[in-house]
Amino acid sequence: MIFIGIDISKISTALCIEKDNNNIFYSYSTKKSNNIWVKNTEKYINYRNINYDYDKENDYSKSEILKIKQFDNVSNLIINDILDNINILDNIQIGIEGYSYNSKRGPIIDIVEFSTLLKHKLLKIMNKYSNIQ
Repeated sequence: MIFIGIDISKISTALCIEKDNNNIFYSYSTKKSNNIWVKNTEKYINYRNINYDYDKENDYSKSEILKIKQFDNVSNLIINDILDNINILDNIQIGIEGYSYNSKRGPIIDIVEFSTLLKHKLLKIMNKYSNIQ
């Protein structure tokens, strides 16, 4: 049995994969490699530095398209890290933390968009091999 836990956040999504009694941790974070927290934990956590620059776009429509593209890229990183660490035919359980409505980083709709995109990809890939309900 493989357990996958995901704590979705726009600026620091966490992923844990428990396989064969070993834990593998990932963080998809906007924190830079010289951040003190990153420096002190990088031997335990696989950091994937992400950068969002859609908020620098002045045109609203272009900004929204850029946002979806950037969320798509980050969700691909997460999916690829999952697939690199599991056998898709194994028994897999995935838990995803619910939304944080007190988020200080942008509108809640951004988290919903990012989360929905990631969940859709997980269903699309995993449902081929397991019965996800």
